[in-house]
Amino acid sequence: MEYINKLENNIIFDLLENKTYISKKVWTYGILSMTLYIIMGMSLVSNLIGFVYPAYMSYKSLKTQKREDDEQWLIYWIVYSLLIFMEMFVNIIFSWIPFYYHIKLCFLLWLSYEKTQGAKIIYIKYIEPYLIENETKVDEILKTTQDLVNDVEEMKEEMNEEMKEEMKEEMKEEMKEEMISYSKTNEEKID
Repeated sequence: MEYINKLENNIIFDLLENKTYISKKVWTYGILSMTLYIIMGMSLVSNLIGFVYPAYMSYKSLKTQKREDDEQWLIYWIVYSLLIFMEMFVNIIFSWIPFYYHIKLCFLLWLSYEKTQGAKIIYIKYIEPYLIENETKVDEILKTTQDLVNDVEEMKEEMNEEMKEEMKEEMKEEMKEEMISYSKTNEEKID
């Protein structure tokens, strides 16, 4: 923050504010945002805005007693996670669309903005009906996946135990061989 305050107290920002009637703070954040955009690209900017602001607002909503804001941000995270999941598969195609990340940024702002509550619209119109219709199937898939993970974990533990036993046996054999070798060496020295 101190760095931003130093930037605001610059003669150039004074001149910009006087000529355009836009505050120095807005100019400072605007220039910093443009610099971030130029250096990092719009992908980073849209992902930051789609994640950082909603994460902070989720934190703030947890501190209130209202259920509505909790619901709004839970719905946002459901929609956002599905968007990111789908984007993994189609990002190669979408990244070739001109201004894709600009469009994505506008979409994320629409999703998260409290007055539009775009996430709630998407959730109620598309996601909730799909989940209601397929809830038992999804639960079965999740249970099967959890069972599979548990089985793999058990197999890993069994393999670790078997490997420990094998290593113990190998170490015993090596120690026996070393002791025999040491004994023979000592017997030869005595003779």
